[in-house]
Amino acid sequence: MTKDGRVFGCISGACLLASEYSMDCWRHNKKMIDELPEEMDYKNNVLIVLDMFSVPMRNTRAHFWRYQMIHFGFSIKHLDDIHDEWIQEFENLLRKLYWHETHVYMNSIREFEFTEYSWKADIQPLLEKPPQTIKDWKFKGGMHYAQ
Repeated sequence: MTKDGRVFGCISGACLLASEYSMDCWRHNKKMIDELPEEMDYKNNVLIVLDMFSVPMRNTRAHFWRYQMIHFGFSIKHLDDIHDEWIQEFENLLRKLYWHETHVYMNSIREFEFTEYSWKADIQPLLEKPPQTIKDWKFKGGMHYAQ
């Protein structure tokens, strides 16, 4: 049985205190999100699109102190049909960004439960001059919680 569901979460953007690269990293993250496709295309595994994301910048009125909190969310029919492909595409996006940690919650509307996934970045590339995007992380996933 296929399930309708919701996916939501947050990418905690890199915090490079006292770094001349901070704004460059935040601009880069925004650019990568802004370049996402506008529409899903299931046949070609385009499952992550621009409208899913909100990317604040420090020069706006958004609440933004040390971390660029990139929020995302969407609801979808047949969540279980695209689950693995969505995770893979999401990780491809993470490889293009500057970030520290990420949390994703997948919620099955019919079964009233959600599954939590988290990624903790190996931040060594952020310490380089200039910083590099994150390529490695620790992944923890599949924890189920009833609502």
